[in-house]
Amino acid sequence: MNFHVVTLFPGVIDSYAEASILGRAQKDKKLSIKSYQLRDFVTNKWGRADERPYGGGPGMVLQVDVFQSVQCQMRIHLCRGDIGMSENRLHGAEIRSVLHHVR
Repeated sequence: MNFHVVTLFPGVIDSYAEASILGRAQKDKKLSIKSYQLRDFVTNKWGRADERPYGGGPGMVLQVDVFQSVQCQMRIHLCRGDIGMSENRLHGAEIRSVLHHVR
């Protein structure tokens, strides 16, 4: 099985995936986990993927255009055959688990 994770903190995903049961599965070639930096898909000059919530309040909110960029890249690679998965899996929540970003 192959998993591609898009996140603001790829180091966290990588360290967990290497140091647990997932790490043993990867060594046995039963599982593959690759993480990608969400900021690689940001189009603004500051490299920000999040903003303060409209109306104030605590926390930050991820920008929609960044996720649209990720989804667009996923569809391109799906059409090329880089991702072995059907089109119907590319909806909202699936973005976090499937991506093959070719540079």
